[in-house]
Amino acid sequence: LDTRKEVLDKYSDTAKQALKTLDSTGVMVLHGIDATSPVDFKRMREKFEEKKVNPIDECSFDRVVFNFPHCGGATEQDVKINRNMLRGFFSSARSVLNIKGGQVHVTLRDTPFYKSWSIEDLAEAESFYLVKKDSIKSLQDFIDLGYQEARTNPATRAAPTTENALTYIFSLSRVETKMKKRKQNDVTGKISKKRKS
Repeated sequence: LDTRKEVLDKYSDTAKQALKTLDSTGVMVLHGIDATSPVDFKRMREKFEEKKVNPIDECSFDRVVFNFPHCGGATEQDVKINRNMLRGFFSSARSVLNIKGGQVHVTLRDTPFYKSWSIEDLAEAESFYLVKKDSIKSLQDFIDLGYQEARTNPATRAAPTTENALTYIFSLSRVETKMKKRKQNDVTGKISKKRKS
């Protein structure tokens, strides 16, 4: 949910360089977006329309990525809070994922605390199935792009490393894909009829 200023304050030169590179290549970077909120997807749609990009209802994403999600804390109550966050994320991601091979990637550390979140069950509840799990060490491209560990509150303690981390790769189930395709065809049909009339 960070604003651009908050991102630059937290991650300084690394963020500044990353944002500059993304901006220079024409990538639209939005700040202050809650990935668990349908309301924020409406805000995204408005931003897409402002930039003359297809509205979110008519476009979809090939990859939706969430690296090291964490709301903070390490108690049983915090586990519930983090599970709810991921549940909302999967629900929102499902609504904008490309039905032809789109994937959701979530990277978590492979520790008892993160395992207690039961990410695969959360994904399955939103009609996703696990394609595979990758050790982050095998994703050299990810590291080559300049990814660095950082805490959102650096004063607390050093950031955990990416060692012993896994990227979970999910796709929509066949049933969900068929339903999305049917809905997409209905929308396309309505748009075509409007254009003819």
